[in-house]
Amino acid sequence: MSPSYPLPEAFIERMSVLLEASNQTGALEHLTGHQRLYFVLNPLKNNPDDTLKELKKLNMDLQAHQDIPLLGDLTWSIDHSFRETLTYHDTHTLGYFYPMGLPSILTVVALAPKPGELVLDLTAAPGGKTLLMSILMENTGQIIANDQSKPRFFKLKANLERLNVTNTTCQRTDGRRINKTFMNHFDKVLLDAPCSCESRFNIYHPKTLKYWGIQKIKACVSTQKQLILNAFRACKPDGQVVYSTCTFSPEENEGIIHYLQKKHPNASLESLNFLVGNQGIDQWGKQKYPEGHQTLRIFPNQIHSGGCITKINHLPIESKT
Repeated sequence: MSPSYPLPEAFIERMSVLLEASNQTGALEHLTGHQRLYFVLNPLKNNPDDTLKELKKLNMDLQAHQDIPLLGDLTWSIDHSFRETLTYHDTHTLGYFYPMGLPSILTVVALAPKPGELVLDLTAAPGGKTLLMSILMENTGQIIANDQSKPRFFKLKANLERLNVTNTTCQRTDGRRINKTFMNHFDKVLLDAPCSCESRFNIYHPKTLKYWGIQKIKACVSTQKQLILNAFRACKPDGQVVYSTCTFSPEENEGIIHYLQKKHPNASLESLNFLVGNQGIDQWGKQKYPEGHQTLRIFPNQIHSGGCITKINHLPIESKT
């Protein structure tokens, strides 16, 4: 076993308050990267039954997850000890499946894009969520997959080609200004926001802890506020936006949604009812979040990693009282 490294004290203090408010215990001890590795079979590239037949030959303790809405028939997991066996296998190189965390899968399930729709993936790289959207859309309609970073953009484009995603146009635009081009344009928008990545902390890998701090959170919040306004404004009235992060910080989750609702009172939240997760919090320090409970918080355990997801309905202005 690799040596472990201490979590930042300020992070532990903040999480202790957050976990108590959420009636949760034990989450910090699971920041180890030892959860099960989830992956989704890719029917756009290969028959899922044929892919599964190949994977069963590897004797990896495959577990089905048919309880996951919309994608349950395609979602499987293995023990983390088989990670290299799975990811170095030819079926992965060929794009027959895509590994990703359970919160990421549920983010796309929450958005639930349908065939023929027009969808924006505002911060799309490396492309896993774009793939899942394309699967649900049966490779029809259109997805605009955007990422501002040049290296991430080219990785996104290469991944989608490898995965046979054909209903997607990749573009490299600053997401904080995208509504200037696409005002009230999309049926659905996914914003998996850049964040402080607290759910990716790994006590066996000190690099994952190195850049965290209150200033990092504040910098992320500044970017997230601009992104959420653009995501909402790019969405058509009667459309939906899903906002997600891989962090626990309330400022980056309930706080961002509260900011959006102050700017746009017609941003109406919709509860998410999955078999995992807790309600978000309604207060953090002196700051109150009246609809914070509508955010879904997923804390890490021995099975899955963590994150936060919020579903937002873009109501026509006259519909909001």
